[in-house]
Amino acid sequence: QSPDFTGYKLFINPGHGGHDSDDRHMLVTDFWESEGNLVKGLFLRDIMTNLKATVFMSRTTNTTSDDLPLSSISAMANAANVDFFLSIHSNGFDGVQNQPLMLFRGYDNQPVFPDAKIIAGIIWQKIFEKGNCWTSSSIWVKGDWTFYPDWGTQGLGVLRGLTMPGVLSEGSFHDYIPESWRLRNNDFLHHESWAFV
Repeated sequence: QSPDFTGYKLFINPGHGGHDSDDRHMLVTDFWESEGNLVKGLFLRDIMTNLKATVFMSRTTNTTSDDLPLSSISAMANAANVDFFLSIHSNGFDGVQNQPLMLFRGYDNQPVFPDAKIIAGIIWQKIFEKGNCWTSSSIWVKGDWTFYPDWGTQGLGVLRGLTMPGVLSEGSFHDYIPESWRLRNNDFLHHESWAFV
């Protein structure tokens, strides 16, 4: 392994933004997904910059104007000619499960970018290792075409137009109330950023 990331370019997309209709808010804990995603993204940016990577971000604040169209985000990454794209999220479903999920473009066994599947697996493992509050230990690394079969090969909008490997990380479930409280803690969010590194 290289001692640093000199020569590598990373694009970080802290998902959502601006407490808008596509943001997720947990009333019980007053957690906003856009806020958690941004804290993780900014900390990741700082770490990677210190490790001499060139880092681009889709947003560095949390306003309505930061809530960009997904096609614009992927176009920004393409224009920056980065080596890797990471979209940072947390998940929600039924309030009783909590586990990491990594998504890459393509089918489970036919990734559009094979490196995206490899890196998704590494990120999943590192995030899983950082915690002991999971409701399942099953590896959950999926192609978006497999995960969303009704969408055909349309897949996730933020990954759709990329010309480089990209991963969308759902680091944990914010609607699992114990996790939602943890996600209110910046040290906990920073720990996930270290897992990304």
